[in-house]
Amino acid sequence: MPNGITAYPAAYWGAVARVQTTKETYAKFGVYDGDPASDDDCHGANFGFGDNGTLIFTEVGYQTKEGLWGMPSRYSFGGYVHTA
Repeated sequence: MPNGITAYPAAYWGAVARVQTTKETYAKFGVYDGDPASDDDCHGANFGFGDNGTLIFTEVGYQTKEGLWGMPSRYSFGGYVHTA
């Protein structure tokens, strides 16, 4: 994507957290550097945000041991926003 997700070899930093809100529900959050043109430096540690904002992912889900046809199931909904 021209203003968002990066990929190898120009991948940048990110962090993901998962919170188990109840026994069957959870929420996931991810924050990533949203500037794929951040000097295209693939060497060393650069934890800056660059000039093009951040990329934020979220997901909420419901998981059960007895879902459709009596099999374990997980239902989830998510989205993202790019702050640039």
